[in-house]
Amino acid sequence: MAPVTTWLLLPGAGGAGWYWHRVIEILAARGDEAIAVDLPAEDPTAGIERYAEVALAALGDRSDPVVVGQSLGGFTAVEVARRRPVERVVLVNAMIPAVGETPGQWWTRSGHREAKEAAVRAAGREEAGFDPATSSSTTSRRRSWPRARRTSATSPTGPSPTAGRCRRGRRCP
Repeated sequence: MAPVTTWLLLPGAGGAGWYWHRVIEILAARGDEAIAVDLPAEDPTAGIERYAEVALAALGDRSDPVVVGQSLGGFTAVEVARRRPVERVVLVNAMIPAVGETPGQWWTRSGHREAKEAAVRAAGREEAGFDPATSSSTTSRRRSWPRARRTSATSPTGPSPTAGRCRRGRRCP
């Protein structure tokens, strides 16, 4: 029997380990161990250092994990690997930091705003320029969505596609 691989699965900015629920099923079916970490995203004072502490605590004394970071989880994955030996680091659609770079610095240095503006304009979704004070990936995306997708659960135009859903994809009681 092949040795069991331990997978440390780190979510992006939402911090919800639930993000990995389908991957966990696949890895478990292979006989591997998967640890999906809930990061303290609700705590505005928690940064990458704290995220790494939470991830390492979840890992415990397991050795040589494969550390997987999705989106903002790329920063946490790199920090975990800096602190202890790992088999490898896998980055999934991740923000890949330069050595010592913070997430805030990444947004500027990566050219994210400029690339996003070019992509939105190329798709013909917006004509006006971006206001960095008000334009985030969420607000820009919402402005370009069709009207039906932007309606809230209480809107007179009808429920949104996500109405009645609790956090992490579960149906609300």
